[in-house]
Amino acid sequence: MGSLGDPQFDGAWVDDRMFVCRMTSRRSGMQPGLEMEQTRVEYINQLETAYEKAWDALMRRKGSQALTPDPVGDPAPILQEMAELLTTAITHKSHSVRATCGHAGMLRLSELAGWIPAYSQIARERDELIRQGTVTENEWRSKQRGWEAERA
Repeated sequence: MGSLGDPQFDGAWVDDRMFVCRMTSRRSGMQPGLEMEQTRVEYINQLETAYEKAWDALMRRKGSQALTPDPVGDPAPILQEMAELLTTAITHKSHSVRATCGHAGMLRLSELAGWIPAYSQIARERDELIRQGTVTENEWRSKQRGWEAERA
């Protein structure tokens, strides 16, 4: 697993779940053992703010030529990390470990919330391209039938 001398660890770990939480919280920018003061409303506001900022940034791009958002990354690693954090937050005996892992999970969820507008825009553009492709294909087939009729 690792040792206390490794630079990626900042303290002792109790068991595998504590190890996962400490490793994951380190990657999430959390400090293990941090006291959590945020309420449920603050977390909800944090998620809404992340979503709104991403949506506003996307809408500002609409005036430019490039409508498709930049790639936002693969959500699978973040979802896996969130599952680890939330599992630890639910099952660990230590309140401080649960609080730290729960808070780190909310930070990662906020990151994913910011990706939703980009994925929505990409899906809309994809649907429009499919629609345009169908229209163009139908027009082409109509012209082709007209040319075949002229030859006959």
